[in-house]
Amino acid sequence: MLEGEIFPVSTNINNFQYLYLDGNNFSGSIPQKNHLKGPISEDYCRLEGLEVLDLSRNNIVGVVPSCFSASRNLQRVYLSKNNLRGQFDVFSNSLDLKVLDLSDNNFGGSIPKWLGSIEITTLLLKGKHLQGTIPTELCHTSELRIVDLSHNNLSGPIPHCFGNIMQVEGISEAYPYGPVFSYPRLQAWGRDTVIYVEDSTEISTISFQDNYAWVGAEFTTKYNTYSYEGSIVDFVCGIDLSYSQLSGEILKELSNLTEIRALNLSHNHITGTILSEFLNLQNIESLDLSYNNLTGRIPAQLLELTTLAVLTWHITI
Repeated sequence: MLEGEIFPVSTNINNFQYLYLDGNNFSGSIPQKNHLKGPISEDYCRLEGLEVLDLSRNNIVGVVPSCFSASRNLQRVYLSKNNLRGQFDVFSNSLDLKVLDLSDNNFGGSIPKWLGSIEITTLLLKGKHLQGTIPTELCHTSELRIVDLSHNNLSGPIPHCFGNIMQVEGISEAYPYGPVFSYPRLQAWGRDTVIYVEDSTEISTISFQDNYAWVGAEFTTKYNTYSYEGSIVDFVCGIDLSYSQLSGEILKELSNLTEIRALNLSHNHITGTILSEFLNLQNIESLDLSYNNLTGRIPAQLLELTTLAVLTWHITI
């Protein structure tokens, strides 16, 4: 009986046409970024101890099998960049779910309310088919760190309670390494512009070794997509609600997000003025409010945000 990893990193199997590995005791994970195609096999549901499901960046089609409703041990699900459709309520019984990445698929319907009943930390639903309003139930998740609901057809106002998420104290104090994203602090600005100050080495992947379990996430900000692995995920606090149909005024409650590092509300129908209360965002590195229906002046207080590296806005005169 064979043991160990199925595909060590050094293995060159470019010429294989058929490979049978059944009846062994292999361990490790199935690598992502392959060319797997077809539907998700229900055989995965038979893995009673399954905690991490990563089939991202393939050509998988169809719906997520209903048998996953019995997979109560799932903690991290990565199904991004496939052609999956339907809804994803099959994960509603996975009460230990921490990471749900379904970005860039064809999932439809509304954002399910059951997400507010679990202690999820990373919610990535970027796509073009979700609709309806942002449920207030999301505010019930005390551990939420990264939210990407961009590029959908969401409408209505941002819930007032969004100012109460990401309220775990001590995150910035526990991360003494400077900016999570790679640009230095803001030094100058202009109207209707994006500012990149000084040259800086682009960080595309940050990895901390010797963790108890692999945790990863991708988050787009400053017109770059950053991949995070390991412990640093705990320090990445960001909200991306861009490219939808959201309306209403900028919420004063958003100034309560003192641990947030990236906030993107661009390309919506948000009205009102840019709040001077954003001065409370002492850890913000990227703030994008462009392509809305904002009026008034830019508060001079924002220059006092020493962590801010990129500020993007567009004001209607």
